[in-house]
Order: sequence, then structure tokens, then C-alpha cells
Amino acid sequence: MSRVVSELADKIGMKRVGRVRRIENNCGVVYMQLIQESHIAAHTHYDGRVLFSVVSCKRFNERRAIEYITQELELRNVKTSSSYRNFR
Repeated sequence: MSRVVSELADKIGMKRVGRVRRIENNCGVVYMQLIQESHIAAHTHYDGRVLFSVVSCKRFNERRAIEYITQELELRNVKTSSSYRNFR
């Protein structure tokens, strides 16, 4: 999962800051990559679910991100949602 989170930053044109951090909690494991523009996180649950969040003040190709994650993790049941903020 660390590799997928790290490579996702590259795939969507974001500059990574440091390494992927792995944090265990009572629901599963979170993998977080800081990027210059904000962060990318994968929240993995012990029941097998995974939630990715890409937060950025820079626009990026969402379709490319979804396709990369889906392919790399061989996901079958994918639900997506997006929200936008205008910072300018």
C-alpha cells in the first residue's frame, strides 16, 4: 500500500514531501503521503475496505488517480465522490 500511495503522487503530478507514513489505529492502518499541495491518504480497514483521499489545492486528473488505484489494488467495487473548493 505504501508503494501505491507514493506512486499515486507521481501519477497525478504532485511533488512528494518525505516518505509515506504508516499509522495503525483501532480500525486498520492509514498510509499518508504529504505532498507540496496537501496530502494523499489510504485508510485501510481490517474488514478489507480501503478509502483513498487526495486533498490538494492544485487541480489533478481524478480519472487517472481512480484508474491507477483500481488497477494496482485490483479493486472490483469502487465508489467515488469529489468535492471542490475555490481557493482563489
